[in-house]
Amino acid sequence: MGERSTRLPPKEQRPGNSQAPRTVPAVPNPKPIGTVKTTIWRVAGPHGIRPTEGESGAGTGAVKLSGLATDGDAGPRGAGCIRIIAMTLGGSPMTHIAVIGAGITGITTAYALARRGYAVSVFDRNRYAAMETSFANGGQLSASNAEVWTRWGTVFKGLKWMMKSDAPLLVNPTPSWHKLSWMAEFMGNIPDYERNTVETARLAIAAREHLLDFAKEVSADFDMEQRGILHVYRKRSEFDHARRVNALLEQAGLERREVSADEVQRLEPALKADTIGGFYTESDFTGDIHRYTRALSDGCERMGVAFHYKSNVTDITHTGAGVRLSWDDAGVMEAQDFDGIVVCAGVGSRAIAAELGDRVNIYPVKGYSITVNLDDAHSQAAAPWVSLLDDEAKIVTSRLGRKRFRIAGTAEFNGYN
Repeated sequence: MGERSTRLPPKEQRPGNSQAPRTVPAVPNPKPIGTVKTTIWRVAGPHGIRPTEGESGAGTGAVKLSGLATDGDAGPRGAGCIRIIAMTLGGSPMTHIAVIGAGITGITTAYALARRGYAVSVFDRNRYAAMETSFANGGQLSASNAEVWTRWGTVFKGLKWMMKSDAPLLVNPTPSWHKLSWMAEFMGNIPDYERNTVETARLAIAAREHLLDFAKEVSADFDMEQRGILHVYRKRSEFDHARRVNALLEQAGLERREVSADEVQRLEPALKADTIGGFYTESDFTGDIHRYTRALSDGCERMGVAFHYKSNVTDITHTGAGVRLSWDDAGVMEAQDFDGIVVCAGVGSRAIAAELGDRVNIYPVKGYSITVNLDDAHSQAAAPWVSLLDDEAKIVTSRLGRKRFRIAGTAEFNGYN
């Protein structure tokens, strides 16, 4: 679904700026880890986590990403009261990381950090984890879909379909500086299409293994079906392009085999469509991203990760010895010092960067999904078990256990709505 704008109001308009902060006793951190650099990570774009670092206490200006913009309702209770929490144990500072965002990226980041002995606090404006983009996506855990979109074929399709209301790739023609700058950078990355596809596939292969390891460690039940993913094709031009993509995926180490039209039907008898062939990736699988993220967040809590739900972050500042994060908790303004921050705010990361003079040019793309409950034996037998992907129509199907079937599709470039 679409993301709301997350830009902060000007500081002079925020509640409580004229009042002195209230300091509360320090909270001991149960997981000391020694002296480290003050690091603020940003999770954005196809290349994953990109850190900028500065030595603790140095006050360096190199740490640029130190602010967050989120929206939300600020209640009247305790407006202007700021609670300061300094993390210490025996007079020594602890390595305490704040994670902004409790979607799949934020929760896996929090879990990975907690496994390494860091103290972690997670902030999200929703009541639970995985309530926005990680609520009901297509459900594919797929390395075979790692081809990046930065190629001229995508551009030409977007132009061709621009005026077609039911197109699988929809672009709102209304111009904006954000949209135009993003499209310019998109086209600027076309020369790196092959390299980026190979690297994205390598990252996806590794990510699948981590996902399975994490699920095993927390005993997550997320309706996983390990039956592979089948890409199907009805046009020769699309099939020929898929062969070229397959050569790139093979460079990354992915085993994906070409299958004939008859083999497509044998792999998934429930598919009622004329195809000329496909590609089958046995190692890919499907699952419920919401259930997985919620199970992993429960695992994080058992490891001591602190969660601040229904919390709207209002400000982040670099203190020289770390980072101070301020947030609104039902009208009570609170603040806490951290050694570093990982921002997992999805499309909201752009607003974070803009607050700090940094630039993370992310543009929202909306998809749609429907989940069908298979309440009787006939429905359960009729729905496909193998996950399907129609590259041309941009539609995927995923079986989520015996009793649910999800269909997702469309890529809509329509801004924050």
